[in-house]
Amino acid sequence: MSRHRYINLIENFCELSQLGNPAAIMQGGPIEVNDIKFSLIYSEKIDPDLMFIYCDFGAPPLGRDSDVYRVLLKQNLFSYRGSGPVFAISPDTERVLLAQYERLDEITPDALLHRLSQLSIQAQSWREDPFILEDVVHQTTTQNRPSTHPLALHRTNLRFT
Repeated sequence: MSRHRYINLIENFCELSQLGNPAAIMQGGPIEVNDIKFSLIYSEKIDPDLMFIYCDFGAPPLGRDSDVYRVLLKQNLFSYRGSGPVFAISPDTERVLLAQYERLDEITPDALLHRLSQLSIQAQSWREDPFILEDVVHQTTTQNRPSTHPLALHRTNLRFT
């Protein structure tokens, strides 16, 4: 049943976003929202009721790695409420990722698009100033669903890469 929800979610998300190739996205293929890369991952083995979102925040500035990682660890502690989101470093690219999950019985295609748009704005802000995380992570944890918030009005440029 949950796998069916995931398939429906991604197919409807792709239709809403005018993205082709939902099968590739279902396999974790990257998509871009406002030039920020994401992967949407589903694994029945990990948890059949969840979809994981990985957002590529980018590489830390050269020579400031340890300062940025210290801020990331502090933000993980601040934002962790038993379920994330959490910052991590990709073992493949060494780029900073924000990882979180969404319940398949709660997320809609509209909410997913809004969520990715919101995260793309936060990633862009982080790329401009990696020490802005205190405000950005707080927004991430308190604005998880669509609303009339101004971010909901932000134009989203979405494409499959």
